[in-house]
Amino acid sequence: NYFVTGEALKVNKFDLTSREGKLSLDEAQYRFITFLMRYIPAAPGEPVNGLKRAFKLRPVAQNWIHDKKFVKQLLDPEEYNAFFDYHYVDTCVIAEFLKLMDLIPPNQSTSLGFLMNYFGIPLTGQAHNAMVDAESCLSVLRHMTRFVHEAEWVKVQKIREKADELIARGMKAVENSYPIESQEQLFEQFGE
Repeated sequence: NYFVTGEALKVNKFDLTSREGKLSLDEAQYRFITFLMRYIPAAPGEPVNGLKRAFKLRPVAQNWIHDKKFVKQLLDPEEYNAFFDYHYVDTCVIAEFLKLMDLIPPNQSTSLGFLMNYFGIPLTGQAHNAMVDAESCLSVLRHMTRFVHEAEWVKVQKIREKADELIARGMKAVENSYPIESQEQLFEQFGE
């Protein structure tokens, strides 16, 4: 069963009346499982067309919870569990985390288009095309990774600078409050 809305059809420029170039659900399911079996090898000693695979895919997506529903329409639960890991990487979730950490503005939209704009990534094709969106998502993830590494380095440097400043101020305050001339005098003031 398909669940569609007028808004989704409009955004994706999808015309339900045209079947030109469209696959039937059965054909899409067959091609998808064939693709997965071709590129995810069987576990050692297992038949090539079996469901025990050498590894599982860890999805990388923009809003995987939404996309997962479509993937699950093409596979039965056993097939889905054979090919896809439970864990996933979601750029939308990462963007929300970056907002919580004050690394991106709290009012920043986490939609793929807005994230691309925020990170200065040009769109390389028609938005809402599966391949273009997948490549765009990967570009956003790469930029996020670099951004976090750079932000973390800057943060660490700022923390060190702040700590040095506070230590210097604290030492100055101690010197001004307790003028100490020698180690013996220090022990007399504060004990050993």
